[in-house]
Amino acid sequence: MYLEFDKATGLVLSIHDVVPSEVPLGNDVIETEMFAKGDELTYSIKVTFEGEQPIFSAVRQAPYASYLVQKLQEARRNQALMQAALDELILGGAL
Repeated sequence: MYLEFDKATGLVLSIHDVVPSEVPLGNDVIETEMFAKGDELTYSIKVTFEGEQPIFSAVRQAPYASYLVQKLQEARRNQALMQAALDELILGGAL
């Protein structure tokens, strides 16, 4: 699994089966078999480094927090789809 995390805070934003083709500025990806897809919804996962060695911390989230995390991920996916549609509409496929 590939964990996409915020470099500033170390918080895992999403877990991917394959290496993501695009990673937003300020995020990074690390490979590990310690977590499964969907764990980012159940746990608050943090990545820290001791030298080059990654250290993972996970705390189980309250059910409502898990719900909010799921809704936030849905909103981010929808925003990306809308942005792509707007880019296509405005630029007429000039990308």
